[in-house]
Amino acid sequence: MRKTVILLCAILLSGFVLRAQSDIFESSDNRAYFGARLSLDISCPTDITEGRYGFDAFSNAAGFEIGGIYNIPLWKNLYFEPGVSLYYNTMKLSDAFVNAWVGDAAQVDKVGGSVRRFGFRAPLVAGYRFDFEPVAISVFTGPVISLGLSGRTHVNAEGAGVSVSNSANCYADDGICKRADLGWRFGVGGTWGNYVLQVYGTVGMCNMLKNGDGAKFRDNNVAIALGYNF
Repeated sequence: MRKTVILLCAILLSGFVLRAQSDIFESSDNRAYFGARLSLDISCPTDITEGRYGFDAFSNAAGFEIGGIYNIPLWKNLYFEPGVSLYYNTMKLSDAFVNAWVGDAAQVDKVGGSVRRFGFRAPLVAGYRFDFEPVAISVFTGPVISLGLSGRTHVNAEGAGVSVSNSANCYADDGICKRADLGWRFGVGGTWGNYVLQVYGTVGMCNMLKNGDGAKFRDNNVAIALGYNF
């Protein structure tokens, strides 16, 4: 009798576990939906490199990104999520870069500079959602196409005998940046009801330095996004 009771309990428990696993990996409420996203965007550019040599020209700076997505269920909790967004992205220029721009570093004791860019991004990510009621966790990855619409390089320097303030189009023929980039995004997110919190990073795959004669740098970024699904 005891063995029969233990066997029945084991069967019931295994059925409960299988049902729970089914709920986690295959939601019965999968549907297509639109969503809005607002992100804090932190640029993480690499050094300018040429062969074994590197030059610390840029450093981290913050910007933002705002846009929308369309989530398309594919199979079980697997989904495809294209989107489009507007971004404002900044990078700080190093003192060495500004000194080289000004051309007389000996007289300069206060320098500063930045690259400020505005444009479109189109993420084309795929992901999988794990449903833990009332929270769902998603992991996602995929390419991101970026196109710069406008960009300015701002440089200022002050010191004995010199005061320079300069602004130039970073996408011009003699500018420092290319407009188009292709990156690869990796991220994780949580959904509670209709609200979304995501953390992701995008690794730049293209050389963004214009007229570099063999030199290159890549444009990476990390972001924290808040969103709402309709």
